[in-house]
Amino acid sequence: MKKITLSIFLMLLYSSLVNSQINDKSNNLVSPGAFNKLVFQDLNFLVLGDNTPQQGLLFELKEEKSLIKASGYLKSFNFGFFTVDGDFSVDNGVYFFDENDGSKKSKFTVNFYSGIGKSSRKYNGSKDVAIQRAFIKKNLFLQDSLTKYFYRYKDLREEMLAHNLPVDTSLSYDKMKEKLIKVYEIDVDDPKYSIHRESTDMSVYTVKERGSDRNLVVKNPKKDTIEIDQTLTDGINVLKLIQDYEKATTKLDSVISIAQKKEIEITNKSWNSKLIPFFGVSAFYQRESTTLYEPSDGGSFDDFFNDITGDLYGISGSFNVVKQWKNQSYFVARGLTSFSRSSNIDEFTQQTITLNTPTGDIIDGNPVTIASSKKGYVGDSSYTYGFKQSYSAEFYLAWKNLGAFVNVGYDNMMFSEESGVSDLESYPGRLGLLLNLKSKDEEKNILTLQLFMDRQDLNKSPNGDDKDLRFGFKVGLPINISKKL
Repeated sequence: MKKITLSIFLMLLYSSLVNSQINDKSNNLVSPGAFNKLVFQDLNFLVLGDNTPQQGLLFELKEEKSLIKASGYLKSFNFGFFTVDGDFSVDNGVYFFDENDGSKKSKFTVNFYSGIGKSSRKYNGSKDVAIQRAFIKKNLFLQDSLTKYFYRYKDLREEMLAHNLPVDTSLSYDKMKEKLIKVYEIDVDDPKYSIHRESTDMSVYTVKERGSDRNLVVKNPKKDTIEIDQTLTDGINVLKLIQDYEKATTKLDSVISIAQKKEIEITNKSWNSKLIPFFGVSAFYQRESTTLYEPSDGGSFDDFFNDITGDLYGISGSFNVVKQWKNQSYFVARGLTSFSRSSNIDEFTQQTITLNTPTGDIIDGNPVTIASSKKGYVGDSSYTYGFKQSYSAEFYLAWKNLGAFVNVGYDNMMFSEESGVSDLESYPGRLGLLLNLKSKDEEKNILTLQLFMDRQDLNKSPNGDDKDLRFGFKVGLPINISKKL
């Protein structure tokens, strides 16, 4: 059973990775490259609550500096990104896979997220005047502003050559020109774009007093050989000319990125809805510490409590589809699965155990006792580890300020025959209402309150001895929903 389910999961994961390249369907309101960048920003926000997260790790000390919390954006690629989360006990150092006196509280997760399938956005038709203005602004920028980057680079390169200064080959110019033609169908050397040209004022590089030309010789201090022998035209601010040429080269190299960013900025209020499908894969490690109450004959009160520290680890995956509309309405569907080494701690209940020990003294006819109390987990079976499989589906639908959700799942935990513990099977479920709360920050995510009715196992009777019916509330969703499209 383990091998079959794991094989199915790996096949699904491989299929997801093969199709993980973000695709677009924007009806040309923006270019394919700009749309892909927009989808990637959406994915970042859904997972991290930030369109453009900074790479690196953030550490935070908690609980009198005995617990360190780590989170970070590790690395991004064209097709996805990695993140990390962790909580570690640092009082005696962080230990992994140590069954003795290592850390009692540790959790570490590495996540990978990527777009999958067809992402799309919709907007009003071309008859809408706001859409017409967006098209005009976008194309004016492409035809006017972008061509200036090319002309400025070209002018400065010619000026550098005129004064015998070293320049890059023309390949950079030709390469970016071809890319602009391919992406935006704009040929900057076409005469029709000459009306947009602003000639670079070369007088800014001329100094007032002109002397004779200088010969600049640069030698390698370790070798008695001439590395550079350059004649510099006097009367020219060579340093400024080189600096401006290098800036123009940098802008030329990033001209497509500049154009895509501007496209997104111009059209950001034109969208009516968006659809973002994506998947996530996580590998996790968790250190579980448990104090079991195991009474026995003889021994002190403390001997009845057994501190156990063990290691849990596994992998999980999720497939997510998010549909959002302009009025802050949204629909979220998620399918999740995980395979892990886990314990049967959920079959135990934590209780406060109290023991009254007589001292042998009597006061006013009453025996004197000393009360000892300690918290411990109590169960009908032995505490052990097993292989756990979990599958679940989640659905959230909100219309403006009100919505509903339902979560259903299946958990199966198998133990070895030597443990003497029976396999566990449960069908957890939860349903309730969604309330979108108001907040002043218009740039952040929608703040949602969940009011729910919860069942740990739908096989149990909610009103019987099982007492498997709970009510509660929770703030937030599994993903971040932006207030703005």
